Amino acid sequence: MVYRSKEKNSVIKAMNLVLVMVFAFTTIFSNFLNITYASSTNGIDDSFPEEYKQYLRTLRVAHPNWTFTAKHTGLNWNDVITAEMAWGTSLTDQKDPWWRRDDVQVEAGWVNASRAAIEYAMNPLNFLNEEQIFQFQTLEYNGNTQIKAGVDGILYATNMSVKNEDGTYGTLPIKYYDNTGVLKEDLVSKTYSQVIYDAGKDQGINPYHLAARIKLETRADINGNLSINGRYHPSYDSACVGDYRGLYNYYNISANGANPIAKALQYAKTPGIYGEPWDNPEKAIIGGAMFIKKEYVSRGQNTLYFQKYNVVDPANLYGHQYMTNILAAKSEASFMYKTYKESNNTLNMAHEFIIPVYIGLSGTTAEENFAEDNTRVYLDDPVDSGVPDTFRIRSAPQISVPDNANIIHSITFNDDQKQIKDNGVEITRIARGVNVQWDKIRIKYLNDGSVVEGYIFQKYVKNLNYPKITSISLDKTSLNLFVKQSQKLNTTINPNDAWYKDLTWSSSDTNIATVDQTGNVTAKASGTATITVTTNETGKTATCTVNIVDSAISLDNTNYSLLKGNKLTLKPIIQNAEPVYTITVDKPEIATVSENVITGITAGTANITITLTDSGKTATAKLNVFELSADQTFEVDTTKVNVNGNEITKISPETKVSDIKTNALTVNNLNIVFKDINNKVLTETDNVGTGTKIEVFDGSDNLIYTYNMVIYGDVNGDGKISATDLTYIQRYIVELPTAMNDFSLKAGNINKNGKKPSASDITAIQRYIVGLPNTIVQ
Repeated sequence: MVYRSKEKNSVIKAMNLVLVMVFAFTTIFSNFLNITYASSTNGIDDSFPEEYKQYLRTLRVAHPNWTFTAKHTGLNWNDVITAEMAWGTSLTDQKDPWWRRDDVQVEAGWVNASRAAIEYAMNPLNFLNEEQIFQFQTLEYNGNTQIKAGVDGILYATNMSVKNEDGTYGTLPIKYYDNTGVLKEDLVSKTYSQVIYDAGKDQGINPYHLAARIKLETRADINGNLSINGRYHPSYDSACVGDYRGLYNYYNISANGANPIAKALQYAKTPGIYGEPWDNPEKAIIGGAMFIKKEYVSRGQNTLYFQKYNVVDPANLYGHQYMTNILAAKSEASFMYKTYKESNNTLNMAHEFIIPVYIGLSGTTAEENFAEDNTRVYLDDPVDSGVPDTFRIRSAPQISVPDNANIIHSITFNDDQKQIKDNGVEITRIARGVNVQWDKIRIKYLNDGSVVEGYIFQKYVKNLNYPKITSISLDKTSLNLFVKQSQKLNTTINPNDAWYKDLTWSSSDTNIATVDQTGNVTAKASGTATITVTTNETGKTATCTVNIVDSAISLDNTNYSLLKGNKLTLKPIIQNAEPVYTITVDKPEIATVSENVITGITAGTANITITLTDSGKTATAKLNVFELSADQTFEVDTTKVNVNGNEITKISPETKVSDIKTNALTVNNLNIVFKDINNKVLTETDNVGTGTKIEVFDGSDNLIYTYNMVIYGDVNGDGKISATDLTYIQRYIVELPTAMNDFSLKAGNINKNGKKPSASDITAIQRYIVGLPNTIVQ
């Protein structure tokens, strides 16, 4: 916590003594509580390092109403720069090689910035001048320094102000268009400047910043700018995509990609926590201020600098950064400065600036002493001495006195040993001298991975010619996965003898799919993502589109009955997943599970859970285990039919229900029901057929047995063998639609070889139909 106090002149010696004692006690107590009390001199925080103050004093003389506060980040400068160099975090569109880490495009036209460029763009000492100081302007509201007249000044001479008859500018009452194109006047009692000022005051945001950002994003052009004129419709402008009339987004929040204004207005249209939909100017101005407050300022990102470089929010350090362009804060500061300077003298009003201080940062950073580089090189002395050349690597780009004072490493090569990789050494120029005759190089010894970095005269550094990757491809350009499923993508590199094959893998949406740096793709959620592999040295890319569907599992029943001592095999219905699952029963004293087969142990009720192995999705059901009384029996005569588990075979075609009951079953004090393949209850005179079920119930209508019948040759389940069955198999073989299920397929496998129906099975049915003997054996 920081308390600021103004210097006061001494009046009485005794009072000074009291103040000293109070200060001493306060210092001891505040140290105990880890509280820092900061003071300021002439509006400049006393805790600033002196190298900051020399610039701030100049600004203070020119603008006496300005105040400057130090934000001590507690972060090491080198650590900060390293963190901001993470892939895709700090980008540049500058063409000079000094600005660019390499030429791999992260976004169209944008590449990762070099370390030197980031050091330049982040160093506060580079920007403590009248124009660039505005990237440190506080975005928080201060009623003592920010007044409505300041907002009027910023909007001065824009379409949000109105020119009076005497040539002066006043504030403009708000009129706007609704979603039908009708001009509304219900806000004419309010002006743009008043709404902006009130939004800043109510939300705790600097209203000057809100007005300047509106001017930056839209030029405050309420007549022509489609983000704020309420007239976005093809009938108004042929470039419009869709109908977003009556919607307003003054800060262009979510304006990105193709059709950015449409994206911004779609955001304004969608109900949200910031008063959306923004269907009038007041709601849009206030809602946008709420967004800026909650998403950035309340996180401590209360300047343009901190919005680009998040060095203030411990929970999201170096993340949640509003911009990737390393010069965005610099560019916006220039616009803010120009706006204030041209806006009715608002430049000289009271402005507060919060400037970061880092550990280990000293002095300004030159733009181009060294240019970031990443070129493979070898070392060669242009003077042929006839003996191997020894090269001295130094800790700094100059020769100390004596000459060997800053030598940190030496390496020796023969003049003709240009193909240094063959000697187990890899040398990379990591910084190219621009205004100096030195290069910085990295020497890596491949046998042990040790690395040395230092400086050497440019005249010794030569570009190495060697085979480089010219193209890369993947073994798949599209991939279908289930959630939680993984698959490896393999690369083909051309030419295969390229020296350096380092790759970077990335996903366009890590919430949908992730990829590790060996190409293993893991499905996270349903949707589509693009996996990209990039060659680190030459920037060649290949992509694979990954389509991911979510898995599902269900059971054909929610209640199952099982007789004590009997077994139950469940067949779950599985979608979009491998058919691998486990079954558990919550009461092992009621039933047990072994190899996914449930066995009834004793009478009672338990819960069954079946779980997909790959996704963890589950389906549940109740299990009722029954025990028959001594006078309740059900038996199948295995001398008359074959019984394999729950399946009954060896039944002749055109066998009636009554024949099965009389000849093959023994039933006492139990109810028995026959149902055909379509679940229709059969009568005594109906034929049984393939798919016919025998359901056995106890006196309480609990299902305790289920058997299924298969008659070989009876594919359609009517209990006969006819031309219809022949047609079913023919259509199945040529992959035409047919109503065959698992029982039908088994019945169609007449030769019982365990395979799917084939031409030989068709022949057997044909022979049976014309009456040839021994063609189908049940």
